[in-house]
Amino acid sequence: GEINIHNHNEHKRIYPYKNISSHIVGHVDIDQHGQNGSERYFNRDLSLSKNIFLSIDINLQQIVRQKLMETIKFYKANSGLAIVIEIESGEILSSVSLPDYNPQDKKTLNENNLINRVFQSNFEMGSTFKPITATMGFDLGIINPQMKFNVTKRYLNIGDHDKFKGNGIYDVEKIIVESSNIGTAQIATMIGKKNQKIFFWKNWI
Repeated sequence: GEINIHNHNEHKRIYPYKNISSHIVGHVDIDQHGQNGSERYFNRDLSLSKNIFLSIDINLQQIVRQKLMETIKFYKANSGLAIVIEIESGEILSSVSLPDYNPQDKKTLNENNLINRVFQSNFEMGSTFKPITATMGFDLGIINPQMKFNVTKRYLNIGDHDKFKGNGIYDVEKIIVESSNIGTAQIATMIGKKNQKIFFWKNWI
């Protein structure tokens, strides 16, 4: 009988950076349909062979990922996240969520690895609200860099007034550097609840 051979073209995604950018880039299924990340968001454009350009700096991404892995190991944590943003433009230069996965290795595509903790997890913001509070105060013209605050006394039932350095008279920078709860609470009181709600609403916090 005659040998019958047929050819057909097949498109397949190749992810050269594997785990490094997996949560940002995402991955496709067997039919090349985007399942998450940029693959899913830009699925239509990508299916039309359009080029998509992201703001991620892949060299910075590798460095941030490595540092985050070391930090998670040091603190014996189960997961972690890190993000680097260009302040002036708002562009995301690096976004890392661990654990991550290899888009080309189906064995790594489990539920835990697929969670992008930068955007999909709830977490306690804690002391990250301190610089936000200071920014709010500066933005509203309520505080200035020369202002001084006494952090040696109990304030609004905050009891860590004995954890100050020097004479306990802090400027705003010192409040942030020393992560002073009492100093931040004083600034927040000056700002007021109404101003805080408006600020958070405007900035989607």
